[in-house]
Amino acid sequence: MKLSSKVKVEFVIPGQGPSGQLGSATLVVLIFLFAMVTFLTASSTTLYHLKRELHRVEARQRLRYLAPPTNAAPTSAQLSKRLTPNGE
Repeated sequence: MKLSSKVKVEFVIPGQGPSGQLGSATLVVLIFLFAMVTFLTASSTTLYHLKRELHRVEARQRLRYLAPPTNAAPTSAQLSKRLTPNGE
């Protein structure tokens, strides 16, 4: 029985093989994670601005619709004020 003294040496090219694929997969996952965080931040900011605008519109609508119209009949409090002799 003869023993072989040859040593087998393999050269691994970076980016190929299992370790290269693992590095590429990690990079892809990190890119997707970054994109998701970017979209989350953008949507959160947009929702904040929309909420502020909604509050402004709602406040304007309340002022517009809760105030009596200019050609409305006077209320009983306004009539009683007019009927008093000193106007107070």
